[in-house]
Amino acid sequence: LVLHKHDKDGEYITVYEALTRYCDAKENILSPVTLANYERMKNRYFESIKDYPIKSITTESMQNFINDLSVNLSSKTVRNIYSFFSSAYSMFSQEELKVSLPQSKKFVPHVLTDNEVKLILEKTKGTELGTAIKLAIFIPARRSEICALDPKTDIINGRFININKAVVINKNHEWVISKTKTYESTRIVEMPPEILQEFTHKLNFTPNALTEMFVKKVVEELGIPCRFHDLRHYGATFLHAQGVPDKYIMQRGGWSSVSTLQNIYTH
Repeated sequence: LVLHKHDKDGEYITVYEALTRYCDAKENILSPVTLANYERMKNRYFESIKDYPIKSITTESMQNFINDLSVNLSSKTVRNIYSFFSSAYSMFSQEELKVSLPQSKKFVPHVLTDNEVKLILEKTKGTELGTAIKLAIFIPARRSEICALDPKTDIINGRFININKAVVINKNHEWVISKTKTYESTRIVEMPPEILQEFTHKLNFTPNALTEMFVKKVVEELGIPCRFHDLRHYGATFLHAQGVPDKYIMQRGGWSSVSTLQNIYTH
């Protein structure tokens, strides 16, 4: 590629500048987590093309860039990087890049059994991790939502719990309180009284720290090969097995559509 001082619109915009300006333009639209991921991608993966004018990028040069990334990165990561680039590219160029992306590998989550969940609850009973696990199952909630919950302000009349915020990482790599993932994620749900009585104080860990604790206790010590997020799926599937209507489960768990929820049951 040849670097030009000015493009046809009279403005010299490099790939790096285009990525930066895209993030700035979307600062109040995209979630803090998404912006933080974009910032990390921008500084980590675009070194080889960051100084090229954005409008000088061709299908051939972008295909070579993707090929290079695919040597050491997963197909999902490469696709995410290209999605970020193409969004910024479309802001400054009317051209269409026709590239081939690595084929996605279907992720198959571990399906927790009732016996595995009983074992997990027994081994974590009386601990902060145990409380987080119960919230993940019985709300069912995401990590970010659980870490943001404060029983002093979020428990209503000893019967309900108000999910209206989340702990996320911002573009400065700091954990902060933010709004929930989606509009549907903000919700009030009824909870078993014994769980709310056990939830006496705000849990003192970040989402990543929660995952690390879960991996150590459940995956490594108990040998159950699951993610913390699989507890949330178990909670939804358990309600489904009891005959609870999908619409109610969707609202309780903060899913945006019934189809998203039904994809969980297929496992």
